[in-house]
Amino acid sequence: PFVFTLTDRPLAMLPFRIYPNPSTDLLRFDWPEATDARLTVTDFWGRVLHRETRWLTSNAPNELMLNGLKPGVYLLRVQTAGREATRKVVIGK
Repeated sequence: PFVFTLTDRPLAMLPFRIYPNPSTDLLRFDWPEATDARLTVTDFWGRVLHRETRWLTSNAPNELMLNGLKPGVYLLRVQTAGREATRKVVIGK
């Protein structure tokens, strides 16, 4: 017999929104729950350019300063104990 386990929500369905996108340096994003999280920004070659651990709020926008990045396309990955999501971020001038 097979046993199937259902999660509460598929990762692709997380309501995780980044704005403004594109941005020049300050990103704001909404996360569906208050939790500790690890934030990682990488380029498309997978090089880690920024990493931090912080408390995310669910009732107000979370902010992330990326003022050291050159204009380009990056990935923001948010990892918590039970969830993970990645979004494309565009940094312009």
